[in-house]
Amino acid sequence: MGEVENLRPMDLFDDPATRRAILKRQSVQRESEPILSRIWKVVHFTVSCFFKFSCLVVVLALISALFVFLYDNLLRSPYIRLERVVVLGVDDAMKEELLEMAQLDFEMSLFAVNMDEVKERVEKHPWVKSISLEKQFPHTLAIRVEREEPWAIVAGEKLRYMNRWGRIFKEVEDGDPIDFPIVTGIPVTGENTGRPVETAVQVLGVLDAEKGNWSMEHLAELHVRGDGSVYLYYPSLPCGVKVRADELASRMDDLKKVVEHLNRSGRIRTAKGINLEYADGAVVSFKKG
Repeated sequence: MGEVENLRPMDLFDDPATRRAILKRQSVQRESEPILSRIWKVVHFTVSCFFKFSCLVVVLALISALFVFLYDNLLRSPYIRLERVVVLGVDDAMKEELLEMAQLDFEMSLFAVNMDEVKERVEKHPWVKSISLEKQFPHTLAIRVEREEPWAIVAGEKLRYMNRWGRIFKEVEDGDPIDFPIVTGIPVTGENTGRPVETAVQVLGVLDAEKGNWSMEHLAELHVRGDGSVYLYYPSLPCGVKVRADELASRMDDLKKVVEHLNRSGRIRTAKGINLEYADGAVVSFKKG
């Protein structure tokens, strides 16, 4: 008898042909997996994903609802309810007007006050130049107002205030102060408004730096012409003074000397006009007779 070779189990896998046969059988077994089983796996995976997604949506919805509930309670919480409004920078009469324009709801919390809306409403007051708001928790809203300051009155179809920056901001009404210089020659509307206003501001700025009878406080009227010239009218002078707006600062000394000479000579009452637009001096015209 021939000698029988003892084979170990691992020796079967060492043989290439045997290994290929085993792998082929395993592949056949996998391919022969029932179709229902594969469908079940797909359905199970889909249902699992849908369930997880639904749980996530529910959780997010609950969190959102919680935030809405807390926010609504915060808006109506008595612990930070709006109870006091402090208006600074204006008198009592204007305070009442501004509070009425603000339309504040004292049933809501201070947290619910819309600062932009309140500011927009209050800024419509003609005497308000600028405004700032501050929430002072738990119960106070502070409104700081910078009031417009008239510098002159622009005369047109109606009288209107102008501030020192040239902003024409309010119509003069009964009871309003009128002790300001009158500015004429400025169109209130139209494309040519800007330059005459700038000219008026320039001239008033020069006179504002003057003292005594030549100061802006004693100016009765400033007439602005379109060519850059202006006329100045003072109660102490029986005539107007014509001068270039951009030369007024350098010609003030000349004006004072001319008027002083006319006073000394006794001819001031017969003067009809003083023209300072001449480079070598001033020209004075006199009334006839």
